[in-house]
Amino acid sequence: MTAQHQGIRTFPRASKVLLIEPPNSLTVGFNATVVVEPLALEYVAAAVSDITDVAIYDMRVDPMPLADALSRYQPDAIGIREGYTVDVDTVRSIATAVKKIAPNVPIIVGGHHVSLSPQDASIPAVDAIVVGDGEIPFRNLIVNLQKFGRIDNTPDVIFQDAAGRFDDKNVIVRATTSLKQFDSAVMNERPIPARHLVDQYRPSYFFLYHESPYSIESARGCIYRCNFCSVHQFHKGAYRVQSANRTLDELQRLPRNAWVNVVDDLAIQELPAAQKKQYPAGFDPMEQMAEDLTQMNLGQRYWMQVRADNVVRNPKKFEKWARAGLDTVLIGLESFEQADLDSVSKGTKSGDNERALEILNDLGIRIWGAVIIFQQWAEQNFDHLKSKVMEHKIEFPQFTIMTPLPGTGQWRDTEHQLITREPRFFDFCHSVLPTRLSPRVFYEQYASTWRTVGGGGLDRARRMMQEVSTSKASVSRFLRQYRTLSSLDSYTAGIEMLERAQSQQRPAGSPAILGA
Repeated sequence: MTAQHQGIRTFPRASKVLLIEPPNSLTVGFNATVVVEPLALEYVAAAVSDITDVAIYDMRVDPMPLADALSRYQPDAIGIREGYTVDVDTVRSIATAVKKIAPNVPIIVGGHHVSLSPQDASIPAVDAIVVGDGEIPFRNLIVNLQKFGRIDNTPDVIFQDAAGRFDDKNVIVRATTSLKQFDSAVMNERPIPARHLVDQYRPSYFFLYHESPYSIESARGCIYRCNFCSVHQFHKGAYRVQSANRTLDELQRLPRNAWVNVVDDLAIQELPAAQKKQYPAGFDPMEQMAEDLTQMNLGQRYWMQVRADNVVRNPKKFEKWARAGLDTVLIGLESFEQADLDSVSKGTKSGDNERALEILNDLGIRIWGAVIIFQQWAEQNFDHLKSKVMEHKIEFPQFTIMTPLPGTGQWRDTEHQLITREPRFFDFCHSVLPTRLSPRVFYEQYASTWRTVGGGGLDRARRMMQEVSTSKASVSRFLRQYRTLSSLDSYTAGIEMLERAQSQQRPAGSPAILGA
């Protein structure tokens, strides 16, 4: 056990750190078609690489058993990422198993979900929880372990005290802001991600049907307030973009002709009015970056997340990005029905969706269209969605069932209606709220929506295999996942859960509420 002196827990000095990416706990879901490098851990690793020996253990793709990994790396401190609600049980299991094997090693959990709902990692096996962006607090925590063997004195770190209570007195309370900043010093000062730590895993990563992809992050946060999304809550409303020069430098470090996943929640944004005076009249840094990339001729293909209204306002800028290598965009359509858009505070018009899709199709930019399936839908709503997907040639549709997540307005509004608190069902492919349609009809409609687009047939498969970053195996894997999504058998547990909820007020034996 760890030493205790006057109520303060102490640990051995940390000289070797192991960062763990938990295994994918999704049984079904479009997200299972994307397994990319753990960029968040690469940033954290880079932040401590000059003061400790650090390694990354990616349990999604590494077949090495956990006990063997601990024996191999012999870490003095362990960090586990908890990015999604569905990871909650998996992270608890990993932490508990690690503590049994290495009881004196401090276990630190961090990530998007646990920052908004730290109670979900407040278990005996977890010693500390990092809140918010992890680079600075994790480095400070490791420094404190090295100097003092303590974890109770680090800003933005919740720690377990000697009595087993979790103390959040060191978490800095930050006010919500509307900051929108380009060439952000905070972003520019981040370390370059330690991608070399996952070189051994690179052949196992894929993005849709693209093999060995890379990821970069040029912006953090979001200025919008969609009530189903917790990004603005996590970043306290701020939106920061690193300098164009840093982004171009990072891209030059990646292989030519690589598939590059730009993980920004809001890409290709316009300058805020307050910063326009810092640049020549009419200058747009994102437009200039597209021109620079075209000149650099790296041969890379890019995937980004964008908003429909941004596309509509800036068709010329997206034309330049198409020439620069923008291949596919995830566009948050959410719905083609205005009432649905208003209900989630999207701040766009259904006409924006229609026009944005037309612009993107004309530019040859492929569309990953993200659409929400709402519990109040009737069969005609599903029919309307299917027709729109076909009409607008959405090549990669993503149908996510409305799922309230901790930290969102949806969570606050619907928490009392939840029919389950089990983290595994918060995968966006199961309804955790009651549905207007009967359970079986709802899931029949959901599965049939996936079947409408299916895999696209042999012609589509042939086109995929002609791309430089694909193979027959990667295309086959991608199409198999689509077939899984379109099978009603994939949703048996969801049907049973909804049927059970209809017959009784609350499922018997429901676990403690997430975030409570």
